[in-house]
Amino acid sequence: MRILTKYLLSTFLENFGKQFLMFLSIVISTALLISSLAVVDLLTGIYMEKSVKQYGDYNIQISQEQGKVWNLEDVEELKNIRRLSMLTAFGRVSDYENRDVQIIGAEEDELQEFSPMKAIEQSGAAFQGKTAIISEKTKENLDVELGDSLNLSFEGKEETYRIIGVYETESLFQGDMEERFSVVIPQENLAAYEKGKTNCTSVYACVEEEQSDAWAESFNKAHKEQSVICAKTYDQDVIKSQFEWIQLPMLFMLLITLIMSAFIISCTFRLIIGQRLPVLGTFFSQGASSGQIYGLFLMEGLLYGVAGGLAGCLAGNYLTRFIANYSVHSLRFSAYEDCQVPGSYFLAGFLFSILFSAAMVIIPVHSIKKIPLKEIILNMMEQKKQRRRGPLICGLCFLAAAAVMALIAEPTNYVLSMPCISFFLIGAVVLIGYAAYAVCRPAAAFFRGKSAVGMLAFNNVGTSGILKNNITLITVCITAVLIISALSASITEAINGSYAKMNFDICVTVSQAESEEAGSAVYENFDPDSVIEIGTISTRFDGDPLKPMYLFYVDPEEYRDFENYMSYEDKEAQLRKLDGQKNGIIVSQRIARTYGIEAGDTISVESDGEEYQLNVLSILDARMYSSGNYNLITRETAAELFGFEYPSQYYIRTEIPKEDVKQELSGYGAEITDKQDQVDAAEEEMRQFTDILSVFSYVIMIMGALAVISNVTISFLQRKKDMAVMTSIGISPPQKTGMLLLESLTVAVAGIVFGVISGGISLYLLGDVFTLLMLDLNLGYDGAVLGVISLATVLIVMLTAVPVVIKCEKLDIVKELKYE
Repeated sequence: MRILTKYLLSTFLENFGKQFLMFLSIVISTALLISSLAVVDLLTGIYMEKSVKQYGDYNIQISQEQGKVWNLEDVEELKNIRRLSMLTAFGRVSDYENRDVQIIGAEEDELQEFSPMKAIEQSGAAFQGKTAIISEKTKENLDVELGDSLNLSFEGKEETYRIIGVYETESLFQGDMEERFSVVIPQENLAAYEKGKTNCTSVYACVEEEQSDAWAESFNKAHKEQSVICAKTYDQDVIKSQFEWIQLPMLFMLLITLIMSAFIISCTFRLIIGQRLPVLGTFFSQGASSGQIYGLFLMEGLLYGVAGGLAGCLAGNYLTRFIANYSVHSLRFSAYEDCQVPGSYFLAGFLFSILFSAAMVIIPVHSIKKIPLKEIILNMMEQKKQRRRGPLICGLCFLAAAAVMALIAEPTNYVLSMPCISFFLIGAVVLIGYAAYAVCRPAAAFFRGKSAVGMLAFNNVGTSGILKNNITLITVCITAVLIISALSASITEAINGSYAKMNFDICVTVSQAESEEAGSAVYENFDPDSVIEIGTISTRFDGDPLKPMYLFYVDPEEYRDFENYMSYEDKEAQLRKLDGQKNGIIVSQRIARTYGIEAGDTISVESDGEEYQLNVLSILDARMYSSGNYNLITRETAAELFGFEYPSQYYIRTEIPKEDVKQELSGYGAEITDKQDQVDAAEEEMRQFTDILSVFSYVIMIMGALAVISNVTISFLQRKKDMAVMTSIGISPPQKTGMLLLESLTVAVAGIVFGVISGGISLYLLGDVFTLLMLDLNLGYDGAVLGVISLATVLIVMLTAVPVVIKCEKLDIVKELKYE
């Protein structure tokens, strides 16, 4: 055994290219596994960090239900805790067009203790009288400096304030934009301020984090009659639940990577075994047992696993941190945060790399079991391999199982959709080599006697394991790229389609506190018949914070012509029934399936610590709008049951440009958007998902390209003697060059064709997965992407063949054939 171990160590770094390829496959697989498991935690951590920057340890927010002014003296619980009480109003900056400003009134002592506010510049002047604090972003947008004046118009008056502080664009300034931003001034300047009283519209307060849930619940029960509501400023469980859905598509991309890695490791190790057959024959003839030989290769596989696992953990750490930051900050590297991957994921990745590499090594090692000793010494493994039917039968079984699961998808509510597409991909990978042989064999027969170049090229592609492996790798890469591009394109199409079928041009979004005044301005400037009012209430199904349920309150009569995107059983009848039913609700299909709701049920929802009962009248399919969480109630139900009297959105049909509408409605704190703005916002929300998948696809393409380049080189090394024989029997150098280039072109074209077929079937099966997830996506090829990836594939493969052609021309025939 000692001799075998020495042999293993002495040959471990031989054939560096093949071994590096296996090592790289293990590293990438381990890194992507860690990323798939950890990215949700890291995204949660990043958004928690953003929340902490915004609120610090002020973990409780209290406000009046309708955004009205209330007195702190009426709330005993707030008297002896650290807090920031604020009065708010909306106005505009007089010297600038279309610059709406939220006025935040605060007390100097409370503001100084508010830790999330970080000063960049301060004049040293006291925060009193006509003084103001702005953010760094507002300073840049308005082109003002410390000490300059701002003419603010709000509450029916126009006054000049001197800038005494510039702060980071965080916390109270988190939402600052070019046309809408906040300015902090002393409370005494607001109309609701009364000397000797503690009037406010909202309060941030600090309580013990462990007691925050119980504190908020107790507070809401105690102050129910005052309509003063307490809520947590941020909740880690809620933040995490917003990202958990990303994990399933990531695991699907990981599956594709694992299939490719398993294929690369298994095939590459088979080549290594083939090269060592004569030495293995010597070991067998000297008395080595099969168990010792198998143990030798298993040890080698474990070495790859340990080395690849360690490197994979390191790569997974940086890749996961990059994916999480990239999905939040894009390429703004200066904003990237130093988030930490939990150690348990590294342990899982390391153990996986060892087990995965060992399993992939066992498969090719097992293939030498039935080869007689004589054939091992004579290196006849390749000939035996050609007659193996096991993989063919295995691949057909996987495809048959996938076909059966696809046929029964609808009766089984698509629960088998993920296993179905997994079985198809595994079966396809196993059978691609056989498909290539089936295509190339008749092509070689066609060229026999007509073109030696054509006959040899097609024969080599159909019989060479390495060339068929390249076809498989190209197929998997193209399948992955087509799936991701189709997802991105279909998401964009679905978002554009939803808004195209909505009957409005401008949307005016306002807070409850300003809705009445803003609504009056809307009706002063626009025909009432062109305005549709919709409000939004955020609730929790059964009081569970992880089960959000968004209620949209409408006038059913007005709403009937508002949108034609969503799918109803009978729209007229459903809206008519909603209009005539007190406390009724039409629930979206996605929410109904997810939470187990049926028409006729009575459901409980919680809003601002209060539970309400609603009667489910019917179900509608909201498709992709509002991520499928779109549930309709009437304005009367919103007012009588929830206390929401005014809408939060005014949708207007008009030909007036958005900029003119902004000018007409300036000073009310309203956000003015058109359809394209809302489409852009919806696409930005989905960008996080598509960006993460894109990172996976780039990794898959890089791994596939490296494997193809390596295999082309290995193919030449394995066939040097064949090339020398061809030269000796009269095949000219131009003919060999033509054969090699035609081989490469055939491999590229075959990989593209099989990739298109595999990708098309995968997209069809993936549709069932999205049906299970209740996402309405019409998946189809992106023609532009297909053209680019096809051209890139041909170029890469053809360029990779150039060094092989050059080496072939320099081949020493005598050296290669001297022992033949």
